[in-house]
Amino acid sequence: MSRLIDKITRIRQNEPQPIGFAALSRAASEKPRMQVIACVKAENLDKVSEGLNLADAALIEIARADDIAALEKACDTEKNIPIGGWLKASSSETLRKAADIACDFVVFPGSIPVALTQKEKMGRILEVNTSLNERMLRAAGDLPIDAVLVFDKVEDSPLTVNRLMVFQYLINSITKPILVSIPIKLTESELQALWDVGISGLAVDLVDERSTKSLVELRKALDNLAPPAFRKKFKAGATVPRMQPEQAKPPEEEGDGEEDE
Repeated sequence: MSRLIDKITRIRQNEPQPIGFAALSRAASEKPRMQVIACVKAENLDKVSEGLNLADAALIEIARADDIAALEKACDTEKNIPIGGWLKASSSETLRKAADIACDFVVFPGSIPVALTQKEKMGRILEVNTSLNERMLRAAGDLPIDAVLVFDKVEDSPLTVNRLMVFQYLINSITKPILVSIPIKLTESELQALWDVGISGLAVDLVDERSTKSLVELRKALDNLAPPAFRKKFKAGATVPRMQPEQAKPPEEEGDGEEDE
């Protein structure tokens, strides 16, 4: 199974508390938090190699045939973090070759041929736009995919309430883990808001040394976040409706057959 998908799937699961000091120490080091996926263009891989070690996964954009070799090399040599390919090419031949590379996961748009999404051993992440209506979003959650990446041209910095409402709407509509594309310089309070609504991972652009430094600050902020408020919704016991017996109507009083004068 995909290492990235395994991590983001377990984020919302309520695991039993470990027993013993060793288990407590291990649990503390594995504190659940939003996963950071570094989005990298193939030509920038060498420039941001140090920054990749700060991310939980790397997502390499495949926009042309020349990018395939970079993706294949990264998937073969980089073992510290999961590596995935973001299929953006327009050529069907390029898409087919990229989808055949044995990476940890793949991100693809809804316009891609279904035949290129059938590799079950790789994590399958569907790229969706926030303009999709509710029916389409619910349909996306029923597809044989592992997660959804929300990506569009809007990059609010600071994070707005409207954008947060969009994310909450997606969480309510899709049953799969949600990853969102965000600016790399969000504040700790903004990250906490995303954590609270139920976002499982953050996709950020890694392009140069400056963005690598910003990634360091992002990781520090994530480590300082409080437990997500959304867990409170799942810890409550299930409410089972109880059928109440229908109350019998009081018997009608029988008169003596004579009207009072």
